[in-house]
Amino acid sequence: MKVLLAFDKFKGSLTAQEACRLAEDALFEIQPDLSIEHAPLSDGGEGFCSILTEGLGGEIRDYTVTYPEIHPGSGQIGYVPLAEVSDEVRSILKFPDKGILAIIEMAQAAGHQLIQEKPRNPWNYTTFGVGEMIRYAIGEGCTHILMGMGGSATNDMGIGMLEALGLKAFGRDQQPISPIVPSKWNSIRELKLDGTIENVPVCIACDVKNPLHGPNGAAAIYGPQKGLLPEGLNEMQLQMERMDPLVRSVFEGNRLPSDTGGMGAAGGMPFGVSMAFDTHLVPGFELLCEILKLDAKVENADWVLTGEGAVDLSSLSGKGPYSIVQRAFQQRTKISIMGGKVFDDARESLNSKMPEVDVRQIGDPNASIDENISNEPENLKKTVQAAFGALKLS
Repeated sequence: MKVLLAFDKFKGSLTAQEACRLAEDALFEIQPDLSIEHAPLSDGGEGFCSILTEGLGGEIRDYTVTYPEIHPGSGQIGYVPLAEVSDEVRSILKFPDKGILAIIEMAQAAGHQLIQEKPRNPWNYTTFGVGEMIRYAIGEGCTHILMGMGGSATNDMGIGMLEALGLKAFGRDQQPISPIVPSKWNSIRELKLDGTIENVPVCIACDVKNPLHGPNGAAAIYGPQKGLLPEGLNEMQLQMERMDPLVRSVFEGNRLPSDTGGMGAAGGMPFGVSMAFDTHLVPGFELLCEILKLDAKVENADWVLTGEGAVDLSSLSGKGPYSIVQRAFQQRTKISIMGGKVFDDARESLNSKMPEVDVRQIGDPNASIDENISNEPENLKKTVQAAFGALKLS
């Protein structure tokens, strides 16, 4: 039997790669002669750099970067010669066949998994470390950048990133203001750029279509999950709208409009990127599918296992595990989807559209979230083995 393991991350416990490895170990324990292939998934957040760099045959280098709460930590960047990237992938990226591609995962320097304080307070968080990663990449000789958006803790429009690239802020009487985090925006009277920024083309991979501002913008839609309190949402939106033209006044060229679909991703990070670099956005999952050759792998499999930390209605938007489910279902391949938690409305929706799909919850419904997170590896093992047992009986 040919088995494809295509898990996304289980937030707080397992990376996509770890989930695939654990599932493989669980299956080999009871059926050693299986043919197993891995295709770990990423929405642009955690795992984006390692999954895509490995998929493209590149190398990963380690760096020290500034985390959102303004302390040092580690971050990685992937490097791939563009000549070694397939024509199909380069067509999606809109990049040539010469030069060096740097793969940057903004969550490595600004992701929610890096935050230590509780409750979270994005008014004080910066994307400065993402700017450091860009500086490192350019210093290593990269000519083009692919940046994954997702899993961010920040809501600073990428202004912290611009600060790392030379943006300076001043208040009354030309008093310098740093770090340029949202809680200090109201005090800013002037912005200046210290030096020049080498303008390498940047391709942003993200699947959300939200604009920067408004009822469907970065703050309104994603602010609450980052820790923005209801009473602070309106003020954050007002400050973002104030900073928008102020930042634009510093940078020349044809920059992306704020109502461009995707500008609201990752706390408005594409806004900052597009101020400093020639930027375009591409669908992240489409890119991942082409790099990993997912359609061919699903077609070649007898059984596909996928899943993520939570399977809810937002999971059913055609991205990640749900997209794998759709592909397998269309090809009449046996498919199991697993979630640390599976919400009833999502299960009902899946069962009504694709009744043959095997839907399983990994977590114990009677245990706490913390208990389930700590027991996730063992729970995943048991669930995978139970799904295989049911498959053999069917």
